Amino acid sequence: MPSSLDLHAASPFGTILYIGAGEAQDLGQFQDLNPQQILLVEANPARARALEKQVAGQAGIEILSVAVGGFTGQGRLRILNMPEYSSLRPFTGLSDLFPGIRETRQTDVDTYMAHELVSQLDLPEDRAHVLILDAPGVEEVILHSLIAHDQLTRFEYVILRAGIEPFYEGNKGLDALIPMATQAGFRAVGRSEEDPDFPQATLVKDPLTLENRALQEKQTTLEARLKTLEGTLKTAQARATKAEGAWKEVNESLKAKTSELTETTDKLTAAQARATKAEGAWKEVNESLKAKTSELAETTDKLTAAQARATKAEGAWKEVNESLKAKTSELSETADKLTAAQARATKAEADLAAQAEILSMTKTAAQTEQNALKERLAQREEALERKEMDLGVALRSQSALQMDLQTLRNNYETLRAEKTAQDKLLLQVTTRLNAASRYLHMLNAAPGETATPELDSPESQEDPAPQPAAKPTGKSRARKTSAPRKKRGATK
Repeated sequence: MPSSLDLHAASPFGTILYIGAGEAQDLGQFQDLNPQQILLVEANPARARALEKQVAGQAGIEILSVAVGGFTGQGRLRILNMPEYSSLRPFTGLSDLFPGIRETRQTDVDTYMAHELVSQLDLPEDRAHVLILDAPGVEEVILHSLIAHDQLTRFEYVILRAGIEPFYEGNKGLDALIPMATQAGFRAVGRSEEDPDFPQATLVKDPLTLENRALQEKQTTLEARLKTLEGTLKTAQARATKAEGAWKEVNESLKAKTSELTETTDKLTAAQARATKAEGAWKEVNESLKAKTSELAETTDKLTAAQARATKAEGAWKEVNESLKAKTSELSETADKLTAAQARATKAEADLAAQAEILSMTKTAAQTEQNALKERLAQREEALERKEMDLGVALRSQSALQMDLQTLRNNYETLRAEKTAQDKLLLQVTTRLNAASRYLHMLNAAPGETATPELDSPESQEDPAPQPAAKPTGKSRARKTSAPRKKRGATK
């Protein structure tokens, strides 16, 4: 495709746009036409790369690896095991021609609408340009895109190759495509059926057809304009009729207005007489107004002076108000501090009362225990006195009583230690009570200040010097035993 190029043009050839170039077997025939440039468009990436290798180093030939279809974006190219029949659309009737044909894979390719691609080309009018269309399955959408956007007539020749029948989903055969081109201003000048299943048609731009088409379009435009003018004329006539009626109404109204004007003139004359009379009264009023104006000026001066004094008073009032606000804020802060100090004093009094109560309870308990110890000590001393009365018996059992005596000494030392501890505790309680008393005096002396006296801890008090244990008297005191006294002479 094409099998031969027998093209004749009055102007030199410009651009040859070959959509679906494939292997470009007819590239030599294109070059024989001596065009300015040859643009080979191939959707199959593998075949496009092969074309680039084939034309490498040849000037005026450009390879464009894109698909042309009914949309712009990413298209899905269905590659068949017979690559020349690959298409953006799935095949339908090809399997009847080629029973072994099948789809091998699909690949995404950049896709453009035909008119967008052609609009970017530089196609000067003083050159003859050629469009070769061999895009199985999408021939109709390409022609429709170019015709709808008035791009097909930029080419002098259109060579169209398509199936004799619709072999792809949604497309048309060659015999249905040719009328689309002829209606757009082209004339079929040749047909090749070397491949009867995919014949080739050559179409040339027909200036007469294009001129006739332009005249028809102009006639249609003129007819539409004539209809518009006729409608405008009818509208103008209706408006003229309506204007005549309105003129009659205006004329009648004008007569009425003329009569009314006459009456108004009479009234005006009477009004002028009254106005002359009013002028005299106005002069009197004017004199009175001047006097009132002078009086008003004096009043205005007094008002200005009063406003100045008021402004000055307002400034003084603002200063006093600002000072009062500052004093109020300071007084509020002082009140807050006093409230906080009173709260702290109340809390301190409560804590001190609680500590005093605890100390009182501790002192009472210590006093009770001390009295008990004194009573126990008195009982012990009374027992010792009774034991001295039984000294004679104790002498006979001195060795046994020595042990009881040592035990008694130990108990006595224990009691002495307990008494010493109670004395120490009483001293500590007395010290804390004194500190609490001083704290109360401090609170009473300075209500706005809180101070926490350091109460002397029990550990800070020096222990009193231990008292030496009482030395036993020359006579040993022995417990009174319950053993019966032996009669004299019972033992020999």
